[in-house]
Amino acid sequence: MKRGRPDHVEESRRRRKLSPRAIAPDGELPPTSLQLEASESKISLSIHVEPQSRPLRASSEESDHSVDVEAYAEEPPFNVEDSGVDGFNNRERASLNFTPKEARRIIQSGSCLALVTRNTPLPVCMPCSRRNGGVEICRFRGVRQLILDDKGKAFEYCFPQSLEVEPEMAYPHKWNIRPAKEHVDRILSVVPQMLLPYLEAEAAHSLRDRIARKPFETGCRATCDTCMTSLFTTTWLCPICGREICGDCHDRLGTVLNEYEDKIRTDRDFARSMTGPDFAKRKARWFREKRSFFAAMCATRRAVVHPPDQFHPITYFEPADLEVAIAEMEAKVRDSLEGASLNLQRPLNLPKLDEEHFHLNPFADPWGIPSHPLPAFSVEELTESTFRSIWTYGVPILVDGLTPFISEMWTPQGLTAKYGEEDCTIMDCDSETTEEIKVAEFFDMFGDFTSEKRQRCLKLKDWPPASDFKTAFPDLFKEFQEFVPIPNYSRRDGVLNIASYFPTNCVAPDIGPKMYNAFASHDGPGSNGSTRLHMDMADAVNVMTYATECPNGLTGVAAWDLFRREDSEKIRWFLRQEFGLDPIEDPIHKQRFYLDSELREKLYQQYGIISFRVYQQPGEAIFIPAGCAHQVCNLADCIKVAVDFVSPENVEHCATLTREFREQNGESLWKEDVLQLRTMMWHAWKACRKLEDELHSANTTRPMDL
Repeated sequence: MKRGRPDHVEESRRRRKLSPRAIAPDGELPPTSLQLEASESKISLSIHVEPQSRPLRASSEESDHSVDVEAYAEEPPFNVEDSGVDGFNNRERASLNFTPKEARRIIQSGSCLALVTRNTPLPVCMPCSRRNGGVEICRFRGVRQLILDDKGKAFEYCFPQSLEVEPEMAYPHKWNIRPAKEHVDRILSVVPQMLLPYLEAEAAHSLRDRIARKPFETGCRATCDTCMTSLFTTTWLCPICGREICGDCHDRLGTVLNEYEDKIRTDRDFARSMTGPDFAKRKARWFREKRSFFAAMCATRRAVVHPPDQFHPITYFEPADLEVAIAEMEAKVRDSLEGASLNLQRPLNLPKLDEEHFHLNPFADPWGIPSHPLPAFSVEELTESTFRSIWTYGVPILVDGLTPFISEMWTPQGLTAKYGEEDCTIMDCDSETTEEIKVAEFFDMFGDFTSEKRQRCLKLKDWPPASDFKTAFPDLFKEFQEFVPIPNYSRRDGVLNIASYFPTNCVAPDIGPKMYNAFASHDGPGSNGSTRLHMDMADAVNVMTYATECPNGLTGVAAWDLFRREDSEKIRWFLRQEFGLDPIEDPIHKQRFYLDSELREKLYQQYGIISFRVYQQPGEAIFIPAGCAHQVCNLADCIKVAVDFVSPENVEHCATLTREFREQNGESLWKEDVLQLRTMMWHAWKACRKLEDELHSANTTRPMDL
């Protein structure tokens, strides 16, 4: 005889099967929602966390969840939010021994795991259920409102339309120089052109039913779980598992689900495959092939598919602030069209340069392939206005004469003395396999071309790989900031580097600096070079600080091939034809190929495409515009340091790259949007509007000259 389950277990199981109910058709709160009395505006709770008596499980489908708010509260007192919208579970309240007016509410300020005890089902977000991070990565923190009973336990939740307290953004107050009106005007002239369409879409998105307000992330980067693009506008949140997706992925999800349902109805074999043993894996595989797995599959419920209407529309913007920003940006655009603001359009022609201002390579290309002439200047003579007149055209620039400013810290001996005992990850340039060794072991092999250890071409890439360069190597960072050319653009705190306006209390875009240290290779047939053909998400400058002699005794150099933006599509077509690639795959962005001498010659013969061929020496910097494909082959053992930046002239190309990288992530998770371009532009707008007001106030209060 099968033993029956206790009533409270059956009740708990029944409750877990019920999903949050949507907002009522008339826009009012569901009848079961609880309204607050005016006297319940604040609550104070003690801070106390009970030890867990059993392992926490992943989801509300798999375990009983309850919230002991007194064990959860982090920063009392809490302000009560009285403007909730939907998300309430439609549960019976016959057993509750209090009236609705006694209910209190708080905004979740900690992780979901801090809430879980027993008996009350409360969804746990995906990152918390997997315990793969701290409180900063909790998806419901700051957005989910908890409804408390008379004992301080949460029995319900919703997602409010407004925040109790607007988050403070700590905008920078110091740059490499004091920002002047011309710097602020340049940035305020380009931001609206890119951001206005997104903000106007967000204004419409914020009018949706069930819209919920979420603060801008400060402890982590908010990225779409499907395409890994940073979340900025038209965002959607699953109230069960916390999946966050962008508007494009949400739109695609509806199309993919319709296709899935049609296939279930019309294809008997397919429908049968979606049942029985291992159906969950087959179902997941199908959605992954449709590039919608992370949007479609509910993370905490096995094989359960998100319908698009399960997601909550989310906005990061305060409505009045959004309205003001749109109006001000529209005014800036009108002024630009009328010629009242700084004109950032490029001149009709690239400025004529003397022959001495084109780079003279130390030796000719041994393969006889022609090259575009590369503008080149000494660090003393290159002015910002000259740089800008060339940079506007997306042309790379070489700057020399940096050797006197580069100390011994950047040599193998200097790096070994300071960091030799640290662990590092080296990569084989051919097989791309990695291994862990000591920093000293790597640099001890520099210049020793006869060593038995030099059987492979190794590189120490993106060093340091995770930690911030400024934190890991403070002395190197300080010196780099001092010798990098065109500092208003290239320094991390440069006034014309749009990334420099990002709030200091947020996770900033990952723009470097990073070091690139690699052994000598060759660029002949069969070579994989040192760095394969690719594009960076932003502008970049790369400085060589040290090189040994080449194995043949010639001057130590690194061979660069930088291609014009307008040649990118032909290069993609050439590589797809040459290697039989899938048309969906981007052979440049996937960084799979190095154009050796044979491929460069074919590219030239078949399509007439040549590169800016540069043999970089120590003390030389190369500026690479966003959108220019490039590759590097060290012909000697080299030490280089590079940093990304976002110039006003190339914002449009950065945006194009963000879209292209997103498309590649749709095929397979590949690269996170660490640049956060749209979020960066928003913060640059806010910071520069503040600076604009301060500059205007200073000018109006300054005494008139007599």
